[in-house]
Parts: sequence; C-alpha cells; structure tokens
Amino acid sequence: MLHDDHALDSVHLRPLTFPTPMFGLAITPKARGDEQKLSVLLTKLAEEDSTFKWHNDRQTHEVVINGLGELHLRLVLERLKNRGLHVDTKPPKIAYRETITQKAEGHHRHKKQSGGSGQFGEVFLRIEPKERGGGFEFSDEIFGGSIPGQFVPAVEKGVRDVIEDGALAGYPLQDVKVTVYDGKHHPVDSKEVAFRTAGNMRFAMQSAKPARCCLSRL
Repeated sequence: MLHDDHALDSVHLRPLTFPTPMFGLAITPKARGDEQKLSVLLTKLAEEDSTFKWHNDRQTHEVVINGLGELHLRLVLERLKNRGLHVDTKPPKIAYRETITQKAEGHHRHKKQSGGSGQFGEVFLRIEPKERGGGFEFSDEIFGGSIPGQFVPAVEKGVRDVIEDGALAGYPLQDVKVTVYDGKHHPVDSKEVAFRTAGNMRFAMQSAKPARCCLSRL
C-alpha cells in the first residue's frame, strides 16, 4: 500500500475474496505435441485471472480447467485460441475415492515354505474412519516386540498398497486410520516381503463397510 505518512505503515488493505470456480471442463490439445504449450498458457491465464484454476488430474489423466461458469470458460478457450492453441473439450471424469464407514479389526498371516528360504509374518490391524478430509494415518501400537521394529515400515507399505488401489472398486482409499497393534514373527523366516504381504488390510475391509465417495479437487 502506498502512502506518504509513516504513521500509516501498519495500515493494510484487506485481501480480496474471490468466488470459488466450480464449473469444470476437461481439455486436450488438438495438435499432438502441444501439451507443454497448453501447460504454459494455462499457468499464465491463472496468473491473470484469480477466478480461473486448472490442474492435471492424476487419477483420470485429464487436464481440467475450472471457472465460474460456461461463459467464463468459453472466454478462456477463446483466449487460448487467440494465442494459437486449439483444444477439444468434454465433461471431466469423476475422481472417485473409497472410504470406510465403521471401525473394524482383523489379522493376516503370510506363510510360505515351498522351495528356498521360508517367509513368515503375521499382522493384527485395527482400521477406523476419520473425518472428511482427514487423510490417511498409520499408527504403531506394538508392545513387547511381537513384530520387530525393522519390520513395521514393511507393514505400513502393505497398508499403503491397499490405500492406493482401494478395496471396493479400485479407487484410492481416503480418510482412514490404520493401527498395527500385534503380530508374530519367526527368527529365521521373517522378512520385509512377508510383513508387507501380511500388511495387506483387505482382510479387515469388508467388516469396516467400505463405500465409494467423490473427491473434489478444487
């Protein structure tokens, strides 16, 4: 803020509040090889217009632009065209997620003895829903060394495998807390791969009543 009196140094203008862009379109360049040009132009347009947003949706593999309405995005597309970039448009795919609706417990034992060295790991897990937007949390509540500490990260990797792939329809899982609270190990056959496999928490998912939900990425 510009002024000619230092007594006003502490006076600041209140930041402007802009409406959230809710209308979306998925766009692809008509010409092959224009993906980088599209990214550059969209970034520039977003810098010029605080009510325009865009993102690469990692789940649906689409470039999605968001504006205040159909007319707003029509003007954005016209500005892209004026800068030499022609695009195709379509409604964006829905970015589904999965979650659970109730607390559940279960355990999984992985045991392999056929040929070569054996594999053994047994894991007891507790899963519970978190509030919307709470993300994923992994907790270690093991006491007494039932699972040696060096294998706990492998259990978490097994859990995260399910978080990424989901348990209902292949969509990523969200807003879930997973706690490993007990297990068993073998002094010779326990390995990281065994506990990663044992950490697959799908065995407890059905009791937790998984459900599909829609994720907003704005």
